[in-house]
Amino acid sequence: MVQNLEYDRVRAKKSVHAALGHCEHYGLGPKPTIGRGYQRQASDQLYADIILPTTTQLEHFDVHSTWGHFHLMLNEPAIAPLGETKSHGEIVRIIAQRMGLNHSALHESDEEIATSALPPDVTISELKAAGWLKHVAMPRLSPSPDKTVKLAGYPVIPTPTNNYKLQMLTPKAHYFLNSSFANMARHQKAEGGPTLEMSNEDAAQRSLSDGQRIVIQNPQGSLRATLRVIEHILPGTVSLAGKWWFYPEKTAAVGNVLTPSIWSTTGQPAYNDTFVEVKSVN
Repeated sequence: MVQNLEYDRVRAKKSVHAALGHCEHYGLGPKPTIGRGYQRQASDQLYADIILPTTTQLEHFDVHSTWGHFHLMLNEPAIAPLGETKSHGEIVRIIAQRMGLNHSALHESDEEIATSALPPDVTISELKAAGWLKHVAMPRLSPSPDKTVKLAGYPVIPTPTNNYKLQMLTPKAHYFLNSSFANMARHQKAEGGPTLEMSNEDAAQRSLSDGQRIVIQNPQGSLRATLRVIEHILPGTVSLAGKWWFYPEKTAAVGNVLTPSIWSTTGQPAYNDTFVEVKSVN
């Protein structure tokens, strides 16, 4: 699976924010919402005044990293951009020119942007010549002779609870690509609607049954879903799969609604530290 380095997208976002102070001059109002380039519909387009069509990997120059291994890959355009689509880098350059933004980073070519995202010991010339290169960012760490690394084991320790509430996980759905395709009837049907998985033990404690409509709530908000009671989940933990959209209301089970704005003791975001309570809709 290929992952974009997203460097040009960050530049585009920065240029748009810098341009907001000039938007009133162009008749867009003092604080318009400008959507970034898209190749398919996404939920945040609903809040945008302007949506910019963007190119795909087939149409622009880019550099990619990968999931699961250590390869960098060059992406050469196979065809010219279709219709009015433009690369994220080109969108940045046009906005910068129209808004009179002169920072050099906003006028870099797509190749210059991709080059700046490479590791210090890899050149764009090497990548062009090879097409792909294996790059290990760090040496592999080995434990001391008197220590071991435990990846998994038994017995399984139950999930700690917070004021008798359930810890909610939000894994990816099988039929969506993050939030992409979540608005399409075919994918919604395949996914089957927002479903919360819960252990037999936790369901029994709350007098809940499989297939029941339930409310998932905490001080941040509430969501509705269908309950699925299963054996293969730890007591104290529930799982809500999928990046559902805010509409229609029937499937508006957006997990981030329940995520608290907290930080860990060392300053990082407290991912997956979302505790909820579950009850029947009725």
